[in-house]
Amino acid sequence: METSNKSIKPPRHNTLSIIALIMAIIQAPLFYYYTTGLLSIFQIGFYLIVGLGFTIYLFSLLIKKEGTPLTKAFKYRLWVTFFIGAISFFYGPMFMEKADWTLRRSSREEIIMKIKKGEIRDSKLDGWNFPPISNGGNEIEISKRKKGLLTVMFYIDRGFIDHCSAFVYTNDANELKDIKSWYSSVEQLDKNWYRVSK
Repeated sequence: METSNKSIKPPRHNTLSIIALIMAIIQAPLFYYYTTGLLSIFQIGFYLIVGLGFTIYLFSLLIKKEGTPLTKAFKYRLWVTFFIGAISFFYGPMFMEKADWTLRRSSREEIIMKIKKGEIRDSKLDGWNFPPISNGGNEIEISKRKKGLLTVMFYIDRGFIDHCSAFVYTNDANELKDIKSWYSSVEQLDKNWYRVSK
């Protein structure tokens, strides 16, 4: 008995639904760590158009009754993809920022210690590349004064025009006054640690 090629090949919609699910899962970390400045509008726009295109096409298969029968696994995957993608789009940046601060605080404190010891002098960090410890190029801003006074800025979003946000370490009261005058929002996270944005 002959089997046609169609029954051997997995249906295309299953492959597309898996790609769409992967896109939904990686969307928040990808946007948080790897989009910055004016270019981010085009990067995010392209990503959303492709993801939305897949989603519309796949949902149209649910409406059409003809063609390849759709499995329960496909239908569940499609709904899970939709919910993850929507939640990630609206709440992903906030969740990623909180997770990044909590899970990578010890790495930032290690960098602070290395700067104090003189082991790190350059603003471009090499050892913390994946994912970057400071978004938008993995560069930090270092301001070192006498008597062990230090300010280090780890970017959350480099922004464009006049917007940016960052985690800031400072034990310098004068620098903190300047920061409060430069940024519209300064929130203390812990001793010597702040979250700033403008």
